[in-house]
Amino acid sequence: MVNAGDLMNAISTEELKRRWAAVRAVMEERDIDILVMQNSNSFHGGYVKYFTDIPAVTGGYQAVLFPKDEPMVAIRHGPPGI
Repeated sequence: MVNAGDLMNAISTEELKRRWAAVRAVMEERDIDILVMQNSNSFHGGYVKYFTDIPAVTGGYQAVLFPKDEPMVAIRHGPPGI
């Protein structure tokens, strides 16, 4: 279920690309190969929302693997029973 507030606060693709480039530049400077992020609620947004614009659904765990040189991977909780 999508909340109206999540749609009104959508992050543009250009902004997401800017964030990814900025983070990858710092990862390169600090010799970091991958970032691992996790959220389980949308109360404060969090790192998953910052990197993907996908809000965490309260109680549903999400993780993002953000490699320096490869596309990111999002891991989300599926519907109950699957």
